[in-house]
Amino acid sequence: MTKRQDRRRSALLSRTAALARYAARELQIQFRFKGKLYVAQVRRDGTIVFTRESAEWSRLKDKVFTTPSAAGTAVAGNPVNGYRDWRFLNSEGKWVRLRELRTRKVR
Repeated sequence: MTKRQDRRRSALLSRTAALARYAARELQIQFRFKGKLYVAQVRRDGTIVFTRESAEWSRLKDKVFTTPSAAGTAVAGNPVNGYRDWRFLNSEGKWVRLRELRTRKVR
């Protein structure tokens, strides 16, 4: 990692990640776009990183995101609503939209 990349990463991580308040445990999230499945991990600090199972992992592997919308935009190439498009596995074993975390309907 270059010094510039290291500074950018430090600045990025100094901000509070949007999912930090919901990530009491690590969550696996997924996003389907143009027939491809993108898989990411929400860390305990709320940051989002793509996993090896993800489509185009080699392009996305070194990036850390603080919002689901930013991660979705990296995939789609245009702005997306991350809370609508990303899904996570709830306690009932169903893939539900991330916006369910915000409305506290998670069981």
